[in-house]
Amino acid sequence: KTIITIHLSNKWINKFYTEDDFIDLILQLPKKKYIYVLTTDKTTNKKFNKIYNNFKIIDNKDFISIKELKDNITILDKLNYENWINVIYSSNQVITPECGCVHISSACKVPVIIIYSSDNLPEAIHKEYHPWKSQHKKLIFGDATINKKIVSNLA
Repeated sequence: KTIITIHLSNKWINKFYTEDDFIDLILQLPKKKYIYVLTTDKTTNKKFNKIYNNFKIIDNKDFISIKELKDNITILDKLNYENWINVIYSSNQVITPECGCVHISSACKVPVIIIYSSDNLPEAIHKEYHPWKSQHKKLIFGDATINKKIVSNLA
């Protein structure tokens, strides 16, 4: 199956997008040909309480290999840098709000869907900081059809 990593930084949750919107996205994701890994950082558990209660969680000490994952959706919680890079590098695509994960994905030559904050000059930020020479799709929080656009742009 195709592996898609969704990085759960706290930037997902904002005045335009709630945890319930994210759950709606998860429900819309096609499951037959994809495995989704939700990677976390230090901010994730402050914004994604419902997500933590609904999916299997594998933390860094129990993580062996992305090839060992069996569930359609798994949370890989607080991986160390090496494991996180291996997950991104093994992915066919990454979905993330604009953050360092965008640049890691680009360095690993993994296509990325980048979601920019509509409150933070998204056109200027994209123009200045988008990943160079890599495949990426720009979306903006506040677009009422953002979940549909994410699903339609899956690798």
